[in-house]
Amino acid sequence: MKRSMQYFDIQRHWTKRIVPYLADAEFNRVLNADMKVASIHWGHKFEAGTFPGDYGCNEWQIGHRGPMPRFWKYIQRGCCHWLVNAYLRLATLVVPGRPWRIVTSPKHSTVWDGDKTLFDPMYFAFDVDANECWRAARQGGQILWVGMYRPTSKPKREPRIRIKKSVLRALERETVEESSARLLRSMEKQKASAA
Repeated sequence: MKRSMQYFDIQRHWTKRIVPYLADAEFNRVLNADMKVASIHWGHKFEAGTFPGDYGCNEWQIGHRGPMPRFWKYIQRGCCHWLVNAYLRLATLVVPGRPWRIVTSPKHSTVWDGDKTLFDPMYFAFDVDANECWRAARQGGQILWVGMYRPTSKPKREPRIRIKKSVLRALERETVEESSARLLRSMEKQKASAA
């Protein structure tokens, strides 16, 4: 049987059901701890009293008309793995009595009630279909125990390649033809060594 997922409507319930819990000590502890780890990626330290939306790039907001929804402060593209623990805490406060748990994969992390509702402010704001959100988190991922936080770690950066200055100067002087010829020679060597 195909599951048809839906989002908890963050925008509709923001003022009456969610805002009262934004001062929760555990929610703020988790949000600050995990975002401090994620903020290493931006090169800015995440400070208490700031919001995930204050950091990084928010190009997904371009083209939005009217006032920005207030919950967008709690969203940062590419940070689902570091925001999901705070979202789990918020879901358990806002809609108690449901077995909220985290579903996580290398591609996405979201909060699920064990039935058909996802508590995912990020993908909700990005207007991603709830079924696609479910697939992104479920495919190649795992479902954690009810109420269990996802372990967080530093975001992976691309490895830095160190090149000697003399090599850089030589590469800068090289013409396109010379560069193409060098690349072809390198590929021929690789083919010869593989054979």
